[in-house]
Amino acid sequence: MNTYLILFETKPAMGSDNFGHFAGGLWTVWVVASDAESAMLRATDYAAERGWLFSRHERTARVERAIHCGDDLMLQRFDEAQRVGIAAILDTFKTKIVETN
Repeated sequence: MNTYLILFETKPAMGSDNFGHFAGGLWTVWVVASDAESAMLRATDYAAERGWLFSRHERTARVERAIHCGDDLMLQRFDEAQRVGIAAILDTFKTKIVETN
């Protein structure tokens, strides 16, 4: 099994507690899985169970604990994923992200 770090954007699901309060969220998820596709599915299901709908994939990478050295929060989430199979950080935003070229 490998640990994958997945970043993706979501929107609050209609009827969820966050609907009407946030325009969206950026999820950073650590998943222990056999492959990247399974990890992505588990991460988006995890977000959906919490009232967030997948909108855009940012990045998926297989990671080792050492890349998080010096960042206590990231180390904690990596270790949590090792114990329970998944861990996440959700950063919400109230307005839409505007991309500039």
